[in-house]
This record gives sequence, structure tokens and C-alpha cells, in this order.
Amino acid sequence: MAASAAFPVFGARCWPCQSNYINIQPAHQQRRLANQAVRSDALTTKQDNNAASIPPSQQQEALITLVRAATAATVFTALAATIPSPALASEWHPRRNLRRIRDSVLEGGARARTRQQENASRLLAQARKEQAAAQSAQAKSQDDLLYQVQSAAKRAYRKLQRTVRGESVFSIGVSGGNRPDPASYYPNSSYPSGPEASSLGWWVVTFALMGVAYAKWGDNLKLLWRRGPNSEKGRWVRDRSLGGKLVFVPDATDAPSSSRPLWQDDEDFTTELASVAAARTGGVGDARPTSSSAAAANRGNNVVVENLEPTWWAPPAPVGYVSASRKEDMIKQSKQTLRLLEDSKLRGEEYALSDLITLRRICHEGGGISVKPSTESGRDAILRAGVRFAMQASLRPNPSNDLGGYEPGRFISGLAGDLTVPSKRAITITHGEVAATCRGALIDAEAAFRAGDQNRVLISLGRLVATLAAFPLPQGSAESELVGRTIQAQTTLEFRRAVFLAAGSANIHIAPIVAEMMGFDPGQVMEQLKMQISVSAAQAAAQAVQRGEESE
Repeated sequence: MAASAAFPVFGARCWPCQSNYINIQPAHQQRRLANQAVRSDALTTKQDNNAASIPPSQQQEALITLVRAATAATVFTALAATIPSPALASEWHPRRNLRRIRDSVLEGGARARTRQQENASRLLAQARKEQAAAQSAQAKSQDDLLYQVQSAAKRAYRKLQRTVRGESVFSIGVSGGNRPDPASYYPNSSYPSGPEASSLGWWVVTFALMGVAYAKWGDNLKLLWRRGPNSEKGRWVRDRSLGGKLVFVPDATDAPSSSRPLWQDDEDFTTELASVAAARTGGVGDARPTSSSAAAANRGNNVVVENLEPTWWAPPAPVGYVSASRKEDMIKQSKQTLRLLEDSKLRGEEYALSDLITLRRICHEGGGISVKPSTESGRDAILRAGVRFAMQASLRPNPSNDLGGYEPGRFISGLAGDLTVPSKRAITITHGEVAATCRGALIDAEAAFRAGDQNRVLISLGRLVATLAAFPLPQGSAESELVGRTIQAQTTLEFRRAVFLAAGSANIHIAPIVAEMMGFDPGQVMEQLKMQISVSAAQAAAQAVQRGEESE
């Protein structure tokens, strides 16, 4: 019965349609299914019997054990919930579906950002294109406007020309009265019209060229009609010692020296003094040394005097006979020394005094040999450095000890010959450096004079006196004139008077030069200087006599 209930064979219903059907199966399958049903019933009956045979006490113990196990599982689950998950400390990854969701979200955000960047780039490119198009349209409109203005001007000019002359002009300066009509050459077409030139056009071109020339050479053209202070006659020159500044050098005045202002008059000293000879044509730094009497004669008579070498210029005499082999060896050594000097300048270093002394000694011992620097500016720079060293040595008691046994003037003269510098150029360079040194000393003395520092004033004046004593500037030179103009503009009359008296008392031979630098007339102030020296000498003698009487 159980077998028929588990697996109906006959009279069963079909589940989908609830219709009766006859299950026709093979006999061996029906037997196997019947045996399985019998075994299942037997097993169920055995389990029921076993459950009925368990005593109640064991059933209670099993129930208690089951309850305890459930309680322990609950407590363990609660404790596990309080402990932090180790998955957070380790590199724990979510499950595959969560990871896929996260990746899809990140990918969607990246795609969105990429789309935003692409849109921004596209908008920026479009804005740039629109800006370029607007600029090109604006330029085109300006060109069109300019073309329209030019066309209108040409039409107005041609109309004015026809109205004034009553004829058309086809070429420069040639009227069309006697020329055939160009339209006759084009019987079947109109004659091509173009811009017509005339004298007015040439005037326009001339003014345009003059404007270009003025823009390019305006500074030099100004010098042609530029006048000096108080409309004096003279010329403008550039002083390299003043940084290339334009300085006006007036021509020599024909007025006698008695009519020139005295330095005691402070108001009249604002007038420009003419202390440059009338024959000066060289410019700044030219050497024209003359004596005081010759300078006075030149100012009064406008007599041209040939350039003379200054007193400090003394080229050293060459040594005696030098063999050919030794001379060739000296030539090689001089070239090596020159290369050292040029290389030091390329490295950004200053010329060394030891190298200059070595070059001077080699050229002297080689029988007056010379070297030729690579450039003329380099040659002048080397000589200028030697002049500075010589002026520094002249401030010491024994300057020859610092210059390899040569006196400052002889050292400069010999170095100029060693470098193949012309004597006139060497003298010009030396006088320019002397003027710059004197100007610096006077400016330092002025600063110390205002500060009340007497020691600094004496040191600056000592440098001025020593420099002029070693390398005296010629009277009436452009260097002393330029220094005087600078000092007059920056110092007071009281300071200039004190400097002249102090420097003249220290060395009366340089007093005329100092007077010119201070803007004074040497012919007038020298008498007062001599009187001042006499008074000072008399006072010193009286003080000496008084001290002698007191000692007795």
C-alpha cells in the first residue's frame, strides 16, 4: 500500500492536466521501485522504534545539551562582534560583485571627468578660434579703412590737381599738354589708372627720409646746432672718464685775463671759464702740454703750438747687444706673457701687476722687442691697467720698488712701447686716468670736508698732490677743464679756495693745474698763493723764534 502511494502505477493522474493515465513501465523497473519503497518503509519503522526505546532522562539530557550549545554559540557570536575585524587591518577585498560595482563606479567617474576635460578643451579651442577670427576681422577692417582713406586721398589729390592746373600729369614734373593721351593706346579698353607723382610727392618722400634720418642720427645732428651755456661758442665732446657724458668745451676767449672774474667773487664764479686753447681740435684726452707762459701766449694770440711730450714721458734706453738666439727666446717669452694677460681678461680677472712687470722686463732685456695684442681695445686696456698701478705706486715713498725698479713715468713709457701703443695715444690714456683720479680725490675731500673729517681731507688732498706731481696735466688741457666743470657743479667756493691754497702750499709746481681744476685763473690766483705762502713762512719763522726764546 505504501508502495502504491509512493509511486502509483495504475490509476494515477497527470499533474499538469489532472487527467488519468496508465503508467506503462517495464517489469524490472516496476520491481526495483517496489523494492525501494519496501526498504524505505522498513527504515522509517525502525527509526520510530528506536525513538520509542530512548528513555526520557536521556531525551532531557540531549535537550539540555542542545540548549547549552545554542547558548554558547550565541555568546561566542556576541563576543566575536565586539572584537575588531582583522579584515580591516589586512588587505581585505570585498567579494567579486562588490568589487565589480566599485570598479564600475570608478570607471564611470573617470569617464565623466574625461568628458568634462574634453568639453573644456573643446570650448577653449573654440574660444581661441573665435578670438583669432575677431582679430583677423579687425585687422582686415583696419586695412580696408586705410585703403579707403588712401584711395579717397588720391582721388582728392587728382581732383585738386586737375582743378588747379586744368590738365592731368602722367609723370614726374612733366605735364600732359604735349603728350598723347594714354587712352589712345587702349582703344578697346579703359586706360589703367594708378597713383600719379608730382613735386608734391617728392616733398612727402623728402620729409619722410628726413624723419628717418633724425630718428637714427638725431643725437649727432643735435650737436651741429647745439650751443653751450650762455650761447658760448665751442663744441660738445664725450668724456669717457665721465661715462661717455656729453660735455661742452668752449672756444678760447679773446678777452684779456684781467677781465676774467676773480675766485673771491662767489656770484661771478657761476660764469663758465674758457681755459682750453683755441687750437685744440683733438677732443677729450688729447695731450697738449705747454709751459705756463706758452699757454698764456696761446690764449692771448691764438697761436697753434705743436704737441710736446710731457716731462714724465721718458722711454727707457734699450740694453746693449743681444744675440739672435737670446732675442728669439725673449720674443717667445714675451708672447707667452701676453697670452697670460689676455687669458686672465677672458676669465674675468684683472690684469696682474707681476705679469706687466714681467712683460716690461722681457721686452727691455730683449733689446727693445715688442708684442702686438689681438685687439686694439685689449692693448689699451692693458696699458690703462699699467697706468693705474703706476699711479698707485706714486703714492708711496719709493715707487720704483713696486714697479720692478722702474719709475712710474718710465714704466708707462716702456710699457707703451712694449705693447706698440703710439706715444700720443699712451699720453692720452694716462692723462684720462690722472683726471679721473683727481676728480675722485676731490669728491672724497668734499665729502670729508662737509663731514668735518680733517684727516680724510688731508688724505684725499695728498693723493691729489702725489698724482699731479708724478703725472702733471698740461695747462689748458681738456682734462683739467672737464674736472673743473665737474667740481664747480658739486662743490662750494669755500672748499675750492681751501683746496687750492692747501695743494699749492704743498707743491707750488702743480698750483696752476689745481687752479684750473678749481675753476680759477692761474695768472691771478698765483700771486695770492705766493703771498699766502710768504705769510705762512713768516708766521712759522716767528713761531720758531718765539719757541727758541722760550727755550732759552
